[in-house]
Amino acid sequence: MIIENYGWRSAFIFNSSSSVLSALCFFLIHTVTRTLDRKPQTHSIWRDLIKGERLVWRGQLLRSVILLDVLYCFGVGGTDLAIKFFALDVYGLGSSGLGVLYFLYGIGAAIGALMLSRWFLRRLDFHKQYLLLGIISFGEGVFFAPFAIGPSAIHSAITLTLRAMIMGIFSPTVYTVMVQLTSSGSAEEFFHTEWE
Repeated sequence: MIIENYGWRSAFIFNSSSSVLSALCFFLIHTVTRTLDRKPQTHSIWRDLIKGERLVWRGQLLRSVILLDVLYCFGVGGTDLAIKFFALDVYGLGSSGLGVLYFLYGIGAAIGALMLSRWFLRRLDFHKQYLLLGIISFGEGVFFAPFAIGPSAIHSAITLTLRAMIMGIFSPTVYTVMVQLTSSGSAEEFFHTEWE
């Protein structure tokens, strides 16, 4: 619809901006959770406020992860349309070229989801996993631009594959974070603060 009414450049800017916005939100929440996880050094009203709102923060954080997952998916929702647009309208590759781009996209997403995500998640703790979500969202937004302005079909195919790998890592990571937040033991440990 955006491409229909405003042109493909506006559509790419919109989708890329959405992913970058997700990244900024992830970085912000990551900073907040790091602050909550630190042991307070002095007594203050602010400490009491944080202590009293721990459970609320936990719920808000979980809803934020879900919301940002939706926002991220919304940001990458134009990928299918972009593949068709470049394959058929820009490069004139026909149905065979369209199939090749879809194949590369699927391979890239599979590598990201099945291999790279496992490698990352085994080596990162909760905070670093959350930070990874922000980096992935930002990277996806950045990769959207070179995919949009590719000088050739080969350039776009390579960029599309790399972009698919990034997108493939995102979903397993965000759901791993969700599981840790909804797990009572992990959530209590994460949000527990010792008060003197």
